[in-house]
Amino acid sequence: MIKLPNKHNTEDSIFNQCVMGIPEFPQYITSYEDIKNKAHTKMLSEAYKNLNMDLVFERKNGALINIEHHSSLTKEKLARDQEYITTLYSATLKYVEQFIMYTGNLPVNKALYLNYKDTYSPNFFITKHIDGKIRLNNLKYKIENNEEITSYDVIDLIWIPTFRIDINKKDLIVELSLIYDELIISYSLSQVARKCLILWAGKYLKNSKKIKKVAEKLKMSITDMKPFEEQIRDAIIDGEITRAEEIGIEKGKEIGMEKGKEIGMEKGKEIGMEKGKEIGMEKGKEIGIEEGEKNIIKKMLKKYNAEEVSKITEIDIKQINEIKMKL
Repeated sequence: MIKLPNKHNTEDSIFNQCVMGIPEFPQYITSYEDIKNKAHTKMLSEAYKNLNMDLVFERKNGALINIEHHSSLTKEKLARDQEYITTLYSATLKYVEQFIMYTGNLPVNKALYLNYKDTYSPNFFITKHIDGKIRLNNLKYKIENNEEITSYDVIDLIWIPTFRIDINKKDLIVELSLIYDELIISYSLSQVARKCLILWAGKYLKNSKKIKKVAEKLKMSITDMKPFEEQIRDAIIDGEITRAEEIGIEKGKEIGMEKGKEIGMEKGKEIGMEKGKEIGMEKGKEIGIEEGEKNIIKKMLKKYNAEEVSKITEIDIKQINEIKMKL
């Protein structure tokens, strides 16, 4: 099976831009108005040695808030988050409240069962629960009526691609760049907004010319783009891998259905029809995932030469050239 390159998480980069550049961001997540100080985010733990939390803030009453971002969530990640606040409490003896900003797909498991009666269940800010169309129309209304654009409006603008909205991602990114062009906001807010939007463009716009057009709408010169070249490149790869994974899953479903019938019928004679179907579906998933991985390489070869793809993916150049010959 082809070894995939490490997947860069574009949403983590965008989250960090909001953390560093928008002071109101913690209030946007928590709705607390009494957040005052940023606290230490690194703690020692016997289980995890060194915990590096995304965000820790102190409220006026002395309580602490830990905010974590996840674009996918597993039991292991929830266990790590639970360890964060346990260690933070042990180190400070202060009440700790945890929030998770979840930008992934639904459904999501929001609780970790510690034993038969106790559960760990943090506060969740789930972007898919937000109606993106309403937030988008609200921004347009404010612009048309010359109303003040707040920091919270800008955060909406940045995260709308993760909200619940039935607009094609490519069209949405272009539309958001046009909205940005109409905004009257502070220099610091505009810097964060355009950095985040160009990263979304890198992930969702496959055509480099379209990315450059978005950069023009965001008033990003060659000098402005230079420090972001690597991050944009990472976002492009993130987008290619994400699309290939989606294609692989769909292909797996298709092949799984057909192969499931074929293999299931044969195996069904030996171990029963139900088990045969199950094996067939699993086989289909394997084939689909492999197809998805090859698709990643094919897409990358349209942007990079074989040597560059080999270096990025850590796949032998012979394998890359074999795939290239079939293009």
